[in-house]
Amino acid sequence: MANARQSTLLIYRQQDKVQQVQDQLFEVAIKYVGKGHVIFFTLERFERFTESALAQFSDMFKNIIFYYVQSIDKLMEKLVDLQRWENCIPAMIIVDSLDSMTITGDCQSSEHALVMAYLADTAKILSAKLKSVCKCIAAVSDVAYNDFPVELYVKECYVLNAEKLSGFSDIMHVLAEMTYQQ
Repeated sequence: MANARQSTLLIYRQQDKVQQVQDQLFEVAIKYVGKGHVIFFTLERFERFTESALAQFSDMFKNIIFYYVQSIDKLMEKLVDLQRWENCIPAMIIVDSLDSMTITGDCQSSEHALVMAYLADTAKILSAKLKSVCKCIAAVSDVAYNDFPVELYVKECYVLNAEKLSGFSDIMHVLAEMTYQQ
Protein backbone atom coordinates (compact mmCIF):
# COMPACT_ATOMS: atom_id res chain seq x y z
CA MET A 1 0.00 0.00 0.00
CA ALA A 2 1.31 3.47 -0.87
CA ASN A 3 2.24 6.02 1.75
CA ALA A 4 -0.94 7.88 2.72
CA ARG A 5 0.81 11.21 2.29
CA GLN A 6 1.34 10.31 -1.36
CA SER A 7 -2.44 10.25 -1.62
CA THR A 8 -2.75 13.84 -0.41
CA LEU A 9 -3.03 16.87 -2.64
CA LEU A 10 -2.53 20.26 -1.00
CA ILE A 11 -3.92 23.21 -2.97
CA TYR A 12 -3.06 26.73 -1.95
CA ARG A 13 -5.07 29.61 -3.32
CA GLN A 14 -5.29 33.37 -3.13
CA GLN A 15 -7.89 34.87 -0.81
CA ASP A 16 -9.95 36.16 -3.74
CA LYS A 17 -10.11 32.65 -5.28
CA VAL A 18 -11.94 30.86 -2.44
CA GLN A 19 -15.20 30.38 -4.36
CA GLN A 20 -13.45 29.48 -7.62
CA VAL A 21 -11.38 26.76 -5.94
CA GLN A 22 -14.40 25.54 -4.00
CA ASP A 23 -16.30 25.19 -7.28
CA GLN A 24 -13.40 23.25 -8.81
CA LEU A 25 -13.26 20.96 -5.79
CA PHE A 26 -16.99 20.36 -6.08
CA GLU A 27 -16.59 19.46 -9.77
CA VAL A 28 -13.82 17.03 -8.79
CA ALA A 29 -16.17 15.49 -6.23
CA ILE A 30 -18.88 15.05 -8.87
CA LYS A 31 -16.44 13.41 -11.27
CA TYR A 32 -14.97 11.20 -8.53
CA VAL A 33 -18.27 9.69 -7.34
CA GLY A 34 -17.89 7.10 -10.09
CA LYS A 35 -15.03 5.66 -8.03
CA GLY A 36 -16.94 5.74 -4.73
CA HIS A 37 -18.31 8.03 -2.07
CA VAL A 38 -16.76 11.45 -1.50
CA ILE A 39 -16.61 13.24 1.84
CA PHE A 40 -16.53 17.03 1.48
CA PHE A 41 -15.66 19.12 4.54
CA THR A 42 -16.45 22.80 4.21
CA LEU A 43 -17.34 25.72 6.42
CA GLU A 44 -20.88 26.30 5.20
CA ARG A 45 -23.54 25.04 2.85
CA PHE A 46 -23.16 25.79 -0.84
CA GLU A 47 -25.95 28.24 -1.62
CA ARG A 48 -25.15 28.86 -5.26
CA PHE A 49 -26.65 25.68 -6.72
CA THR A 50 -30.05 26.00 -8.30
CA GLU A 51 -32.85 23.60 -7.48
CA SER A 52 -32.84 22.37 -11.09
CA ALA A 53 -29.10 21.57 -10.92
CA LEU A 54 -29.63 19.75 -7.63
CA ALA A 55 -32.52 17.77 -9.14
CA GLN A 56 -30.57 16.97 -12.33
CA PHE A 57 -27.60 15.56 -10.40
CA SER A 58 -29.48 14.13 -7.41
CA ASP A 59 -28.11 10.60 -7.96
CA MET A 60 -24.55 11.91 -7.89
CA PHE A 61 -25.23 14.10 -4.87
CA LYS A 62 -26.26 11.01 -2.93
CA ASN A 63 -22.64 9.87 -3.09
CA ILE A 64 -21.20 13.16 -1.83
CA ILE A 65 -21.46 13.55 1.91
CA PHE A 66 -21.08 17.11 3.14
CA TYR A 67 -19.92 17.99 6.61
CA TYR A 68 -20.08 21.60 7.66
CA VAL A 69 -17.37 22.10 10.26
CA GLN A 70 -16.21 25.38 11.74
CA SER A 71 -13.26 24.20 13.80
CA ILE A 72 -10.17 22.03 13.50
CA ASP A 73 -11.35 20.08 16.56
CA LYS A 74 -14.65 19.15 14.88
CA LEU A 75 -12.81 18.22 11.68
CA MET A 76 -10.44 15.90 13.57
CA GLU A 77 -13.41 14.39 15.43
CA LYS A 78 -15.14 13.65 12.11
CA LEU A 79 -11.94 12.17 10.64
CA VAL A 80 -11.67 9.78 13.59
CA ASP A 81 -15.34 8.85 13.08
CA LEU A 82 -14.63 8.11 9.41
CA GLN A 83 -11.92 5.67 10.44
CA ARG A 84 -14.62 3.54 12.10
CA TRP A 85 -16.91 3.39 9.08
CA GLU A 86 -17.58 -0.07 7.69
CA ASN A 87 -20.09 0.89 4.97
CA CYS A 88 -20.00 3.60 2.31
CA ILE A 89 -16.22 3.89 2.64
CA PRO A 90 -15.20 7.08 0.84
CA ALA A 91 -12.76 6.98 -2.06
CA MET A 92 -11.96 10.66 -1.55
CA ILE A 93 -11.88 13.20 1.27
CA ILE A 94 -11.91 16.91 0.45
CA VAL A 95 -11.19 19.57 3.09
CA ASP A 96 -12.01 23.04 1.81
CA SER A 97 -10.67 26.19 3.51
CA LEU A 98 -8.74 24.30 6.16
CA ASP A 99 -6.99 27.46 7.30
CA SER A 100 -10.32 29.25 7.90
CA MET A 101 -11.45 26.73 10.50
CA THR A 102 -10.99 27.97 14.04
CA ILE A 103 -8.32 26.51 16.26
CA THR A 104 -8.35 26.09 20.01
CA GLY A 105 -4.61 26.13 20.69
CA ASP A 106 -2.07 28.91 20.47
CA CYS A 107 0.06 27.40 17.74
CA GLN A 108 -1.71 27.39 14.39
CA SER A 109 1.05 25.51 12.56
CA SER A 110 1.00 22.65 15.08
CA GLU A 111 -2.81 22.43 14.77
CA HIS A 112 -2.49 22.24 10.98
CA ALA A 113 0.26 19.61 11.25
CA LEU A 114 -1.97 17.59 13.55
CA VAL A 115 -5.00 17.77 11.26
CA MET A 116 -2.85 16.79 8.26
CA ALA A 117 -1.61 13.78 10.25
CA TYR A 118 -5.23 12.86 11.06
CA LEU A 119 -6.08 13.20 7.37
CA ALA A 120 -3.16 10.95 6.36
CA ASP A 121 -4.07 8.36 9.01
CA THR A 122 -7.70 8.38 7.93
CA ALA A 123 -6.70 7.92 4.28
CA LYS A 124 -4.47 4.99 5.20
CA ILE A 125 -7.17 3.26 7.25
CA LEU A 126 -9.86 3.83 4.61
CA SER A 127 -7.50 2.68 1.84
CA ALA A 128 -7.00 -0.61 3.67
CA LYS A 129 -10.77 -1.04 3.98
CA LEU A 130 -11.32 -0.12 0.33
CA LYS A 131 -8.40 -2.26 -0.86
CA SER A 132 -7.72 0.78 -3.01
CA VAL A 133 -6.34 4.27 -2.42
CA CYS A 134 -8.45 6.89 -0.67
CA LYS A 135 -7.40 10.27 -2.09
CA CYS A 136 -7.37 13.45 -0.01
CA ILE A 137 -7.43 17.08 -1.06
CA ALA A 138 -6.91 19.95 1.36
CA ALA A 139 -7.24 23.60 0.29
CA VAL A 140 -5.62 26.49 2.15
CA SER A 141 -4.97 30.15 1.43
CA ASP A 142 -1.59 31.24 0.11
CA VAL A 143 -1.07 33.28 3.30
CA ALA A 144 -1.63 30.21 5.47
CA TYR A 145 0.46 28.09 3.11
CA ASN A 146 3.49 30.23 3.93
CA ASP A 147 3.04 29.27 7.61
CA PHE A 148 1.75 25.78 6.90
CA PRO A 149 3.93 22.86 8.07
CA VAL A 150 4.43 21.55 4.55
CA GLU A 151 8.01 20.40 5.04
CA LEU A 152 6.66 17.03 6.17
CA TYR A 153 4.49 16.72 3.09
CA VAL A 154 6.16 18.48 0.17
CA LYS A 155 8.38 15.51 -0.63
CA GLU A 156 5.58 13.01 -0.30
CA CYS A 157 2.42 14.72 -1.42
CA TYR A 158 1.43 16.94 -4.23
CA VAL A 159 1.23 20.70 -3.82
CA LEU A 160 -0.63 22.86 -6.35
CA ASN A 161 -0.87 26.61 -6.69
CA ALA A 162 -4.51 27.33 -7.60
CA GLU A 163 -3.38 30.29 -9.67
CA LYS A 164 -1.97 27.79 -12.18
CA LEU A 165 -5.21 25.82 -12.43
CA SER A 166 -7.30 26.40 -15.50
CA GLY A 167 -10.12 24.23 -14.19
CA PHE A 168 -11.08 21.12 -12.27
CA SER A 169 -9.57 18.96 -15.03
CA ASP A 170 -6.10 20.06 -13.89
CA ILE A 171 -6.86 18.66 -10.44
CA MET A 172 -8.19 15.45 -12.01
CA HIS A 173 -4.96 15.17 -14.01
CA VAL A 174 -2.85 15.39 -10.83
CA LEU A 175 -5.09 12.80 -9.13
CA ALA A 176 -4.54 10.48 -12.09
CA GLU A 177 -0.77 11.06 -11.83
CA MET A 178 -0.92 10.20 -8.15
CA THR A 179 -2.70 6.94 -8.97
CA TYR A 180 -0.21 6.09 -11.70
CA GLN A 181 2.80 6.61 -9.43
CA GLN A 182 1.45 4.39 -6.63
